[in-house]
Amino acid sequence: LISKKLFEIKGDIFYTKGIKIEINPEIKKLVFTQVGPRDWVKINNANLEGWDIIFNGKAPDKNNPGNKQRFNEYGLTGCLNIYNSKVDNSSFEVLNGQCEDSLNIINSHGSIDELNITNAYQDAIDIDFSKIRIDNAIISQAGNDCLDVSGGEYILLKGILSNCKDKAISVGEKSQFNVENVFVQNAKSGITIKDLSKIYLNDGLIKDSEICVSAYQKKQEFGGGIAYIKKLECEGESFVDKNSSIYN
Repeated sequence: LISKKLFEIKGDIFYTKGIKIEINPEIKKLVFTQVGPRDWVKINNANLEGWDIIFNGKAPDKNNPGNKQRFNEYGLTGCLNIYNSKVDNSSFEVLNGQCEDSLNIINSHGSIDELNITNAYQDAIDIDFSKIRIDNAIISQAGNDCLDVSGGEYILLKGILSNCKDKAISVGEKSQFNVENVFVQNAKSGITIKDLSKIYLNDGLIKDSEICVSAYQKKQEFGGGIAYIKKLECEGESFVDKNSSIYN
Protein backbone atom coordinates (compact mmCIF):
# COMPACT_ATOMS: atom_id res chain seq x y z
CA LEU A 1 0.00 0.00 0.00
CA ILE A 2 1.26 3.47 -0.93
CA SER A 3 0.23 6.64 0.92
CA LYS A 4 1.05 10.23 0.11
CA LYS A 5 -0.07 13.77 0.76
CA LEU A 6 -1.61 15.45 -2.27
CA PHE A 7 -1.22 19.15 -1.59
CA GLU A 8 -3.36 20.02 -4.63
CA ILE A 9 -6.43 18.59 -2.87
CA LYS A 10 -5.20 19.33 0.66
CA GLY A 11 -5.64 15.67 1.59
CA ASP A 12 -4.11 12.22 1.72
CA ILE A 13 -4.43 9.36 -0.73
CA PHE A 14 -3.86 5.67 -0.16
CA TYR A 15 -3.64 3.28 -3.09
CA THR A 16 -2.41 -0.10 -4.22
CA LYS A 17 0.79 -0.39 -6.21
CA GLY A 18 -1.07 -1.20 -9.43
CA ILE A 19 -2.85 2.18 -9.53
CA LYS A 20 -1.56 4.74 -12.01
CA ILE A 21 -2.15 8.41 -11.16
CA GLU A 22 -2.30 11.48 -13.39
CA ILE A 23 -2.95 14.92 -11.92
CA ASN A 24 -3.44 18.26 -13.65
CA PRO A 25 -3.88 20.98 -11.00
CA GLU A 26 -4.43 23.71 -13.61
CA ILE A 27 -7.73 22.24 -14.76
CA LYS A 28 -8.36 20.36 -11.48
CA LYS A 29 -8.37 16.90 -13.05
CA LEU A 30 -7.32 13.72 -11.25
CA VAL A 31 -7.22 10.38 -13.09
CA PHE A 32 -6.71 6.92 -11.57
CA THR A 33 -6.22 3.83 -13.72
CA GLN A 34 -6.68 0.32 -12.37
CA VAL A 35 -4.30 -2.42 -13.52
CA GLY A 36 -5.94 -5.33 -11.65
CA PRO A 37 -9.47 -5.91 -10.30
CA ARG A 38 -8.32 -5.51 -6.69
CA ASP A 39 -6.60 -2.16 -7.19
CA TRP A 40 -8.24 0.67 -5.27
CA VAL A 41 -7.82 4.26 -4.09
CA LYS A 42 -8.87 6.06 -0.91
CA ILE A 43 -8.96 9.86 -0.78
CA ASN A 44 -9.01 11.08 2.81
CA ASN A 45 -9.67 14.47 4.47
CA ALA A 46 -9.52 16.29 1.13
CA ASN A 47 -11.00 19.40 -0.42
CA LEU A 48 -12.23 18.26 -3.83
CA GLU A 49 -14.10 21.47 -4.65
CA GLY A 50 -14.22 21.92 -8.42
CA TRP A 51 -12.21 18.77 -9.17
CA ASP A 52 -12.99 16.31 -11.96
CA ILE A 53 -12.07 12.83 -10.71
CA ILE A 54 -11.89 9.88 -13.09
CA PHE A 55 -11.37 6.21 -12.28
CA ASN A 56 -10.62 3.90 -15.21
CA GLY A 57 -11.16 0.31 -14.18
CA LYS A 58 -9.82 -2.75 -15.93
CA ALA A 59 -12.55 -4.18 -18.12
CA PRO A 60 -13.48 -7.74 -17.10
CA ASP A 61 -12.70 -10.74 -19.27
CA LYS A 62 -12.73 -14.51 -18.75
CA ASN A 63 -9.42 -14.31 -16.87
CA ASN A 64 -10.54 -11.26 -14.86
CA PRO A 65 -14.16 -11.79 -13.73
CA GLY A 66 -14.08 -8.99 -11.12
CA ASN A 67 -13.11 -8.68 -7.50
CA LYS A 68 -15.07 -11.32 -5.60
CA GLN A 69 -14.07 -9.92 -2.19
CA ARG A 70 -16.75 -7.79 -0.56
CA PHE A 71 -14.15 -5.91 1.53
CA ASN A 72 -10.46 -5.47 0.88
CA GLU A 73 -7.92 -6.06 3.64
CA TYR A 74 -8.48 -2.48 4.88
CA GLY A 75 -12.25 -2.89 5.22
CA LEU A 76 -13.05 -0.80 2.12
CA THR A 77 -15.62 -1.85 -0.48
CA GLY A 78 -14.91 0.67 -3.21
CA CYS A 79 -12.53 0.97 -6.14
CA LEU A 80 -12.60 4.72 -5.55
CA ASN A 81 -13.25 5.63 -1.90
CA ILE A 82 -13.87 9.21 -0.76
CA TYR A 83 -13.72 9.63 3.01
CA ASN A 84 -14.33 12.64 5.25
CA SER A 85 -14.01 15.09 2.36
CA LYS A 86 -15.62 18.14 0.78
CA VAL A 87 -16.94 17.56 -2.75
CA ASP A 88 -18.51 20.92 -3.73
CA ASN A 89 -19.04 21.25 -7.51
CA SER A 90 -17.03 18.11 -8.09
CA SER A 91 -17.50 15.59 -10.89
CA PHE A 92 -16.91 11.83 -10.83
CA GLU A 93 -16.55 9.38 -13.70
CA VAL A 94 -15.98 5.67 -13.07
CA LEU A 95 -15.69 3.08 -15.84
CA ASN A 96 -15.40 -0.69 -15.37
CA GLY A 97 -15.07 -0.63 -11.58
CA GLN A 98 -14.24 -4.20 -10.52
CA CYS A 99 -15.01 -3.84 -6.79
CA GLU A 100 -18.05 -4.25 -4.57
CA ASP A 101 -18.69 -0.51 -5.11
CA SER A 102 -17.28 1.36 -8.07
CA LEU A 103 -17.51 4.60 -6.06
CA ASN A 104 -17.95 4.72 -2.28
CA ILE A 105 -18.39 8.09 -0.54
CA ILE A 106 -18.35 8.08 3.27
CA ASN A 107 -18.80 10.83 5.84
CA SER A 108 -18.51 13.60 3.25
CA HIS A 109 -20.52 16.65 2.23
CA GLY A 110 -21.13 19.02 -0.67
CA SER A 111 -22.38 18.74 -4.24
CA ILE A 112 -21.61 16.69 -7.33
CA ASP A 113 -22.17 18.43 -10.66
CA GLU A 114 -21.82 15.37 -12.90
CA LEU A 115 -21.82 11.71 -11.89
CA ASN A 116 -21.14 9.15 -14.63
CA ILE A 117 -20.67 5.46 -13.80
CA THR A 118 -20.64 2.71 -16.41
CA ASN A 119 -20.23 -1.06 -16.22
CA ALA A 120 -19.94 -1.58 -12.46
CA TYR A 121 -19.14 -5.11 -11.29
CA GLN A 122 -21.58 -4.74 -8.33
CA ASP A 123 -22.93 -1.43 -6.91
CA ALA A 124 -22.21 1.61 -9.07
CA ILE A 125 -22.21 4.14 -6.22
CA ASP A 126 -22.68 3.71 -2.48
CA ILE A 127 -22.89 6.82 -0.26
CA ASP A 128 -22.91 6.48 3.54
CA PHE A 129 -23.24 8.96 6.42
CA SER A 130 -23.02 11.98 4.13
CA LYS A 131 -24.92 15.07 3.07
CA ILE A 132 -24.65 15.42 -0.70
CA ARG A 133 -26.56 16.89 -3.64
CA ILE A 134 -26.14 15.31 -7.07
CA ASP A 135 -27.10 17.60 -9.92
CA ASN A 136 -26.90 15.13 -12.79
CA ALA A 137 -26.33 11.36 -12.63
CA ILE A 138 -25.99 8.95 -15.55
CA ILE A 139 -25.47 5.39 -14.34
CA SER A 140 -25.65 2.30 -16.53
CA GLN A 141 -24.78 -1.39 -16.33
CA ALA A 142 -24.51 -2.25 -12.64
CA GLY A 143 -24.17 -5.84 -11.46
CA ASN A 144 -26.19 -4.97 -8.35
CA ASP A 145 -27.61 -1.52 -7.33
CA CYS A 146 -27.11 1.61 -9.40
CA LEU A 147 -27.45 4.19 -6.60
CA ASP A 148 -27.34 3.15 -2.94
CA VAL A 149 -27.48 5.67 -0.06
CA SER A 150 -27.66 5.21 3.71
CA GLY A 151 -27.40 7.12 6.95
CA GLY A 152 -27.56 10.67 5.57
CA GLU A 153 -29.34 13.42 3.63
CA TYR A 154 -29.27 13.34 -0.16
CA ILE A 155 -30.70 15.21 -3.14
CA LEU A 156 -30.82 14.09 -6.78
CA LEU A 157 -31.89 16.76 -9.25
CA LYS A 158 -31.76 14.65 -12.41
CA GLY A 159 -30.91 10.99 -12.87
CA ILE A 160 -30.88 8.46 -15.72
CA LEU A 161 -30.34 4.96 -14.32
CA SER A 162 -30.38 1.96 -16.63
CA ASN A 163 -29.61 -1.75 -16.61
CA CYS A 164 -29.39 -2.15 -12.85
CA LYS A 165 -29.39 -5.86 -12.00
CA ASP A 166 -31.04 -5.20 -8.64
CA LYS A 167 -32.24 -1.78 -7.43
CA ALA A 168 -31.98 1.45 -9.40
CA ILE A 169 -32.29 3.54 -6.22
CA SER A 170 -31.87 2.07 -2.74
CA VAL A 171 -32.39 4.25 0.35
CA GLY A 172 -31.66 2.85 3.81
CA GLU A 173 -30.72 3.35 7.45
CA LYS A 174 -32.49 6.58 8.45
CA SER A 175 -31.79 8.45 5.22
CA GLN A 176 -33.75 11.25 3.63
CA PHE A 177 -33.58 11.39 -0.16
CA ASN A 178 -35.20 14.11 -2.28
CA VAL A 179 -35.44 13.21 -5.98
CA GLU A 180 -36.51 15.92 -8.39
CA ASN A 181 -36.50 13.99 -11.67
CA VAL A 182 -35.44 10.42 -12.44
CA PHE A 183 -35.71 8.01 -15.36
CA VAL A 184 -35.16 4.31 -14.68
CA GLN A 185 -35.01 1.61 -17.32
CA ASN A 186 -34.45 -2.10 -16.91
CA ALA A 187 -34.00 -2.64 -13.17
CA LYS A 188 -35.29 -5.39 -10.92
CA SER A 189 -36.64 -2.68 -8.58
CA GLY A 190 -36.99 1.00 -9.47
CA ILE A 191 -37.04 2.60 -6.01
CA THR A 192 -36.52 0.85 -2.67
CA ILE A 193 -36.95 2.56 0.73
CA LYS A 194 -36.19 0.73 3.93
CA ASP A 195 -35.17 1.00 7.57
CA LEU A 196 -36.66 4.33 8.75
CA SER A 197 -35.78 6.12 5.51
CA LYS A 198 -37.90 8.58 3.55
CA ILE A 199 -37.88 9.43 -0.14
CA TYR A 200 -39.60 12.42 -1.69
CA LEU A 201 -40.08 11.91 -5.44
CA ASN A 202 -41.25 14.85 -7.52
CA ASP A 203 -41.26 13.30 -11.02
CA GLY A 204 -40.28 9.80 -12.10
CA LEU A 205 -40.54 7.42 -15.05
CA ILE A 206 -39.72 3.73 -14.55
CA LYS A 207 -39.75 1.39 -17.55
CA ASP A 208 -39.05 -2.32 -18.04
CA SER A 209 -38.70 -2.98 -14.31
CA GLU A 210 -40.34 -5.73 -12.24
CA ILE A 211 -41.07 -3.54 -9.22
CA CYS A 212 -41.87 0.19 -9.28
CA VAL A 213 -41.53 1.06 -5.59
CA SER A 214 -40.91 -1.11 -2.55
CA ALA A 215 -40.96 0.05 1.07
CA TYR A 216 -40.11 -2.27 3.92
CA GLN A 217 -38.13 -2.97 7.07
CA LYS A 218 -34.98 -5.00 6.41
CA LYS A 219 -32.96 -4.67 9.63
CA GLN A 220 -34.44 -5.49 13.00
CA GLU A 221 -32.99 -2.43 14.74
CA PHE A 222 -34.82 -0.06 12.36
CA GLY A 223 -38.41 0.44 11.26
CA GLY A 224 -40.04 0.59 7.84
CA GLY A 225 -39.64 3.04 4.98
CA ILE A 226 -41.85 5.85 3.68
CA ALA A 227 -42.21 7.09 0.09
CA TYR A 228 -43.89 10.38 -0.80
CA ILE A 229 -44.57 10.37 -4.54
CA LYS A 230 -45.91 13.37 -6.41
CA LYS A 231 -45.70 11.96 -9.94
CA LEU A 232 -44.56 8.52 -11.09
CA GLU A 233 -45.24 6.70 -14.34
CA CYS A 234 -44.61 2.97 -13.99
CA GLU A 235 -46.35 -0.21 -15.16
CA GLY A 236 -44.81 -2.64 -12.68
CA GLU A 237 -45.95 -3.75 -9.23
CA SER A 238 -45.27 -2.03 -5.91
CA PHE A 239 -44.65 -3.62 -2.53
CA VAL A 240 -45.14 -2.25 0.98
CA ASP A 241 -44.91 -4.13 4.28
CA LYS A 242 -46.95 -3.52 7.45
CA ASN A 243 -44.35 -1.11 8.89
CA SER A 244 -44.04 1.08 5.79
CA SER A 245 -46.09 3.47 3.67
CA ILE A 246 -46.27 4.75 0.11
CA TYR A 247 -48.15 8.02 -0.39
CA ASN A 248 -49.17 9.03 -3.92
